[in-house]
Amino acid sequence: MLDIIGNYALALGQNSEYADCMLPDTVKRLLLQKLKSIDPQLHRPLYALFLTDAFVTGNNPEQWERNDILEYVTEREQKRLKFNLHQTLGWRDEKLYSACLYLYSMATVLQDVSWEELQLLCPDTWAIIQRKADSFDSPANMLEQAGLVVKGTIFALRPDLIGEYFVYTWLVRHPDKAQRFLYAVWQRPVPTAVFFNRMFHDYGNMLNENAKHWELIFPSNIPMSEDAAWLYAMLLASATHYCCIVDGRKQQTNLLKKLASDYPTNLKFVFALSEGLVNLSYKQDEQRALDTITHLERLATEHPKMPDIAILFAEGLVNLSYKQDEQGAQITIARLERLAAEHPEVSDIAILFAEGLVNLSSKQDEQGAQDTIARLENFAAKHPRVQDIAILLAEGLVNLSYKQDEQDSQVTIARLERLAGEYPGVPNIVIALAINLFNLSIKQNEQGARDTIARLECLIAKHPEMPDIAIVFAKGLLNLIIKQGEQEAQVTIVRLKHLLSEHPNASIIATELTKDLTILSYMRDKNGNGSPLNA
Repeated sequence: MLDIIGNYALALGQNSEYADCMLPDTVKRLLLQKLKSIDPQLHRPLYALFLTDAFVTGNNPEQWERNDILEYVTEREQKRLKFNLHQTLGWRDEKLYSACLYLYSMATVLQDVSWEELQLLCPDTWAIIQRKADSFDSPANMLEQAGLVVKGTIFALRPDLIGEYFVYTWLVRHPDKAQRFLYAVWQRPVPTAVFFNRMFHDYGNMLNENAKHWELIFPSNIPMSEDAAWLYAMLLASATHYCCIVDGRKQQTNLLKKLASDYPTNLKFVFALSEGLVNLSYKQDEQRALDTITHLERLATEHPKMPDIAILFAEGLVNLSYKQDEQGAQITIARLERLAAEHPEVSDIAILFAEGLVNLSSKQDEQGAQDTIARLENFAAKHPRVQDIAILLAEGLVNLSYKQDEQDSQVTIARLERLAGEYPGVPNIVIALAINLFNLSIKQNEQGARDTIARLECLIAKHPEMPDIAIVFAKGLLNLIIKQGEQEAQVTIVRLKHLLSEHPNASIIATELTKDLTILSYMRDKNGNGSPLNA
């Protein structure tokens, strides 16, 4: 990444008035750190190029956030267009500039579009450009000279991250034009649906700053064909996933209800509505979620030959159970169990029922959880080929062990070891076993914990490819240190240092340990205890 930053700076120097673009290492590292802060998950080279460009052209991107970079790039593009129009005409014309931005935004949504097609889609904008082109051979000729039209085509603003931000900000700043704009682009529904779905993924955080931004993208009265309406419905269902504002999801779901009502014989709209209802329920309180899931149940009952809707209903029931107390969750899980019995061939519903049982067990006391996990174990035995149910059983056994004393935890671990033997090599089950061993070590005295940590060490030796087990083992060593006197603790610290020096994922392990150490050091300082942890 440092090479990319340095080489791009040199390339900018060769192609501009900026003569000295040999960036020192300190600057390159500053830009790299900024990249990691604004794009922490992906560290996309594209953002590195933008940061480098901004620095070379005399800006101060070290102080910027991601939106500042996007604003810099899109503003530069708009200034380029405005300058080219000024050079072409010989004077500034804001009305023409606004019309060109409108066309540029539309071409970006549609992923390139011919000049002739834009005339059909945007007759009002075309009329403005036609009036301004009196002294040119044609409107297209004027825009070719301005660089907007190339060989009869207006190209999308790329890369996609920039194009999406450009269109988003244009719509937000021109709400009076949004309805007409969206009517035009939805005449070409496939690229429009793809573009906006990408925008939700990349910039859902900005849309979620204001419910009106979501409403702007989804006006309720755009006339369109049935095929376009179906894609519009699928985009609405996708939006209910990305939208984090309850009112926004509710508005989107209401639009889905209207579309399902407008096309009662097209079951694709019913499916889209079902997706929207499930996503809406995630953001609602218990009572409103209960009403939403009841609506979903009605759809599943009305369409018994559509298992996909039954699956969404099951998903909604699981979601509802998370919001409920133990008594309410018991009722919801009973509904899930009936649904699983009605659709024995649908493994997704069986998995969701198993998830519901795990969720219920987390709300119960030890005896209640024991009974629920026994139900889950019997259910898993009836579905031996459904690995996801076995994984959920392992998760449930972890939940149970938190509630148990040392002796009962030993029994639960034995159950987990049998399960790991039945499903060899399934990482989630092995990790669950490791977590249970760690939980057991917390409940034990020093000798018992030492024996349990030895079992963890055997597990890490058997599965060196699983960094999560190494993290649990490291935490087990830390727990053991706290139980030990200074001399014994020193020996365990050597083992921990060895793990951190030898393991390929040492940095990840160290990060996780630091979190634990911060909490433990606070507790020890507060209690006035000392030496093993200090060491």
